[in-house]
Amino acid sequence: TMYFQQGSTDPSAYEKAREKFFRTKDLVSKIGSVSVHCTIDERRLAGYCQACGVLTFSSDTSSLQPSPYSIIHNCLKSAHCQAIVKIFLEDNQSNNLPDQFRQSVLRELFQKAQQGNDAVAEVCFKVCACNTVREIRQGQPISVQFNQLFLKPT
Repeated sequence: TMYFQQGSTDPSAYEKAREKFFRTKDLVSKIGSVSVHCTIDERRLAGYCQACGVLTFSSDTSSLQPSPYSIIHNCLKSAHCQAIVKIFLEDNQSNNLPDQFRQSVLRELFQKAQQGNDAVAEVCFKVCACNTVREIRQGQPISVQFNQLFLKPT
């Protein structure tokens, strides 16, 4: 998990990982996720496959439309983060993005905002608001206090 969070400088590493995850997914579909010799967490495997899909180019023609994950990943890399707000607003209606993913995007934006990037700070505040709206709609307790966004590192 940490490998994907830190990122590799070698794109072929993601290609190799993608190949292995998808091969495992194919085998699981043939033999099942529970056997005498091993147990596969299919949700985690699906998450790794999705992460590899974001980080690698696919020759699959059905993936010509970039996923919200790949758009967000590219926005975070380029520091042009305004599209993230649009995706999060749309996701407040569809509930497709996992809460943990939304929180990790907010954490990454928050770190960039604390480094003094004012444009990212504004996006960070908007993403925080989107996450708060999502939590309220789902009847969850609010996880981030808005005043935390105004704290400067000491």
